[in-house]
Amino acid sequence: MFAFAYGSEYFLEQIFLVDYRFVWPFASDLTPYRWRMFFLYYPFLLICFLLGGMFLHGQIRRPEKASAGGTFLSWSGCNVFALTAPLILFLMVQYLPLFTNGFIPFEGREVCSSFS
Repeated sequence: MFAFAYGSEYFLEQIFLVDYRFVWPFASDLTPYRWRMFFLYYPFLLICFLLGGMFLHGQIRRPEKASAGGTFLSWSGCNVFALTAPLILFLMVQYLPLFTNGFIPFEGREVCSSFS
């Protein structure tokens, strides 16, 4: 999956000349320094993965459907929605004001400069 995501981002960036790192900061060049950072972030990713699994397969588990295929589609659709809805909401909060009136909410430079 990692190779597919990394390869897809690389080829789309090469074809369309768009830098997708504004959405996924992990999609930068894989340097030796970044490779070693994996071990720094691994405990946090593991905790997130385990808690996400308990949430998806425990708390919001959907009832089984009449067929295995229907159950798979129902559970997969619900899980995809549960995991992508916060990301889509975050992107809407950030980019809808930018596209509608040119205002960037939560811009880091302005927040930091007000504290200095």
